[in-house]
Amino acid sequence: MITLAEGNAESKALEGAGEGKRLKAIGDGEASKIAAIGEATAQDYNKQQEAIGEEAIKQIKIVELIAAAIQEGKIKIVPDVLVTGGGSAGDGLMGQLSRLLPGVDFTALVNKQAALPKA
Repeated sequence: MITLAEGNAESKALEGAGEGKRLKAIGDGEASKIAAIGEATAQDYNKQQEAIGEEAIKQIKIVELIAAAIQEGKIKIVPDVLVTGGGSAGDGLMGQLSRLLPGVDFTALVNKQAALPKA
């Protein structure tokens, strides 16, 4: 009985040691991958800097950040409400005023004002 228990304990210990080696190998592989990506990114940045200059890289980064913000909906390009018409901006204002003050003929008032002699 004791020999069987010792054998089981030794078996578990060997399994644990094997699992530890497996996890260490996975961790080392991931660390190497991260280091390689970081080194490649740094080399790429240095080549870009040599080719177009640091100021151009900053401008490109800013455009990328703005584009990402637009894509995520943090910056609006098109307004929620868009009012268009064939007339002038004054026509829109007159229409709004006529809705706010019904019964007032704003067109007649404007024409009357235009006909007055200039001082």
